[in-house]
Amino acid sequence: MYSRIKITLRIAVLIAVCEIIIMFALPFLPFATPDSLQEFLLDATILAFTTAPLIALVVLFPLHKRYKTPVNWLTITVKLPLIIFFIELLIMSILFWTKPYLTQLQITVIDGIIVALLSAPLIYLVAIQSFIHKQVNRHSMGMLPFVVITSMVVIIIGLVFIGITGMETISGMRSFVAAEGLWSQSQKSAVIHLIRYAEKKEEQDYNSFKNYIEVTLWNKKARLELEKERPNLETALDALIQGGSHPDDVNSMALLFIWNKDLEYIKRIIQIWEKGDEQIADLEALGKKVHQYVLQNRTSPKELDKIIKEVMFVNEVLTALEDEFSHSIGEATRWAKGLLFILMYLSAIIAATICIWLLLFVSKIFYSLQISNSNLSQKSSELENLTKTLEQRVADRTKNLNDSLENIRQIQSQLIESEKMASLGGLVAGVTHEIKTPIGIGVTGSSYLQTRSREFMDKFNSGKLSRTDLEQYIQDTSESSSLILSNLSRASELVKSFKQVAVDQSTQDFLFFNVNNHLSNTLMSIRPVLKNSPYTINYDCSKELEILGLPGAWSQVIINLVMNSLLHGFNGRDHGSINIKVEQIDKQIFMQYQDDGLGMDKKTKERLFEPFFTTRRGEGGTGLGMHIVYNLVTKTLYGKITCESSPNNGTTFNITLPIIAKEKQATDISL
Repeated sequence: MYSRIKITLRIAVLIAVCEIIIMFALPFLPFATPDSLQEFLLDATILAFTTAPLIALVVLFPLHKRYKTPVNWLTITVKLPLIIFFIELLIMSILFWTKPYLTQLQITVIDGIIVALLSAPLIYLVAIQSFIHKQVNRHSMGMLPFVVITSMVVIIIGLVFIGITGMETISGMRSFVAAEGLWSQSQKSAVIHLIRYAEKKEEQDYNSFKNYIEVTLWNKKARLELEKERPNLETALDALIQGGSHPDDVNSMALLFIWNKDLEYIKRIIQIWEKGDEQIADLEALGKKVHQYVLQNRTSPKELDKIIKEVMFVNEVLTALEDEFSHSIGEATRWAKGLLFILMYLSAIIAATICIWLLLFVSKIFYSLQISNSNLSQKSSELENLTKTLEQRVADRTKNLNDSLENIRQIQSQLIESEKMASLGGLVAGVTHEIKTPIGIGVTGSSYLQTRSREFMDKFNSGKLSRTDLEQYIQDTSESSSLILSNLSRASELVKSFKQVAVDQSTQDFLFFNVNNHLSNTLMSIRPVLKNSPYTINYDCSKELEILGLPGAWSQVIINLVMNSLLHGFNGRDHGSINIKVEQIDKQIFMQYQDDGLGMDKKTKERLFEPFFTTRRGEGGTGLGMHIVYNLVTKTLYGKITCESSPNNGTTFNITLPIIAKEKQATDISL
């Protein structure tokens, strides 16, 4: 054992010293590009083909001579360089993400130590153990325990790294959503104050306009700094803070930008950000133009109307960009969540495989003990004791497995509940952005109406009111009132429908409800998801149809079916329609949900309702949506659901539910 550790440590020291020397010398090589794949490959190649001969000279040749075995040149020339090359490449790729936190010296030392600790046991196992332990002990386990334990440590380190990276990524996404909200608020406030300044000519409004514009300009400064090849993090972080972001969030935002700016999702977000900054520049120019007009006293009503129209046009463009930015952030977050889930899942599989090898290792130990004992009576006694021990272990492990199975079921239930709340959270985000525009237009229209009323009163009091002025005032008042009423009514409908759906999904009480009204409210609440999309939803339901059931479960079923059609059925298509028909047949409710999307093959349809089954893993699919629908229909609403689908022929779901969802509950409610 002492000899084994000594040999392994000797190999580790050789690798660590060589790696540290190479890392210090690499920046001085003329053909090495810093922080690139070329540098990683060059570093790994030099380390592999300099360390392998040294290990052979210092360790392998003396051992071959001692045990009188032939030199294995394949191991020296191929196996050793490949082991060192791939481990070094892996460690360099992981340490690349730590550059914002560590100095070059710290990275060099850590790289040398980790590469040495991982490579030395593998080299011992591949190049040395094969001929040493054949001479010493036929049944020796060699380095297998050490390799297995080392692999477990690597898996744990990888899981921690994945967890930290995932938390930083999700935190950065959340921070960007919050920053976008502040940016949007500042932009809207700037528009309001600019229009007010054009109408009232009060310098205070123009100063407020500049202050709000300044918030967006700080964010622009941060973006320009982070886009540089070697950004100044201190400058970028300070600009983000000045732009309204919380100091605790700016680190995650900056690192997310730097690490992923070449990623397609982040590229799209940056492009939208750049377009928004261009529109802000136009808005700032309009502000200066209005200020110049006011100073020169050139603001006639016609010029005022023209400027307001230009400002409102810029505001509409910015609102569309804000919606697109939020949508892109949502897509990036879902992609990151899916990727993190896949990485964690693969790591868990690898860890489980290693555990199996550990079990095999334990079994081999028992076997070795049995065949090495020459006393038959002692063998019988040991075997009896071993059997009792194994039975107890089997019982304990069976209990542990049962406990683990129960935990898995609880976790699955929690995931299903999380998916339900995630759909509600998506509606919150959509309704929030949908409601911004009508409220903003209402505020602008009210401000304009107030200004026109003040002008009218001034002319009336001064006796200069003409018939033309009166007609113009009546026309402006009528148009503004209609605009305000229509937009505020639209906002009221959105709030009312979303509130009803949210309340329904948060309660599990059995209630009498009108199916037509409930279906209308549910579809109204998901209208923001369909905004600016070519897809349509039609429904047919009797206005008098009422049932006793769980309205929240109804809403969840409809929302999940619609989201399934949007995510899978209409993927990549520029058109699509959904038809929902609800009718009463005898004492049952029959609902037919039909889309004209891509459809699915027989194999996919057979696994449709399985938990965690999805055809778009990593692209927004979790594999829980249709599983939740199946459980709600069959277990919560006591109904049945079937699916009819074929490729390119759309998908149809037939759902049958009782009018009275549960007889016992109905009796309790009637009492």
